[in-house]
Amino acid sequence: MPERVRLRGAYSTRRAAALAGVPVSTVYYWARQGVYEPSISPTRLILWSWPDLLALRAIYWLRQGKPGHALERTTMSQVRGMLETLQALGDRLGDHLASHSVVLRVDGRGHPHLGIEDKLLYPLRRGAAQFVAPGIAVDLLQEYEPGAANLLGPHLLQPRPRLRIIPGKLGGEPHIRDTRIDTLTIAALAQRGYTIGNILDLYPFLDSAGVEDSLDLERQLQRNLGVAA
Repeated sequence: MPERVRLRGAYSTRRAAALAGVPVSTVYYWARQGVYEPSISPTRLILWSWPDLLALRAIYWLRQGKPGHALERTTMSQVRGMLETLQALGDRLGDHLASHSVVLRVDGRGHPHLGIEDKLLYPLRRGAAQFVAPGIAVDLLQEYEPGAANLLGPHLLQPRPRLRIIPGKLGGEPHIRDTRIDTLTIAALAQRGYTIGNILDLYPFLDSAGVEDSLDLERQLQRNLGVAA
């Protein structure tokens, strides 16, 4: 299995929702209803993995309209059928996307297409599938803007030019490139009144661009948490 699946990361529900670009109320609802549950810890201290971020973004993309395309929205029944097909194959959607491809496709009727062994299929019923021709596709790693005001999911590997997300480093938290300084630490310092100059005095190996990117990302993630479903 590719390394990025084994290096899973660990995110709270609010953090997972903000990074995936999905309203946090929607993520809680899907977990309660059993649509998609966190793969690391489903109870008490709920923790989502980096592959789960891909799955949450994929399901939300399927359920939304596609501006510029005459496509029906994927129904929740179709989403559940896709998840059940993968489950019958011994796979979870997030791990499947992280293992095989970050590209998800959908046809004009809203049917999601899964890539398995370099072929495309969509579920017909539980455990059964039919091979299909490709429809439109989305790269789930890329910056994701579903259309809701203020909602913008960052790139899930390079959320800003000076930032990186590596699932096996710092629990998968966004951090300044080539350091172990995560963006939450920079944002916490700024909230305590530290200026960019003060932060650079604390961490002289950083540059202002990395600090500014950290603050910009955390502001966007906070806006994401304020978007209702």
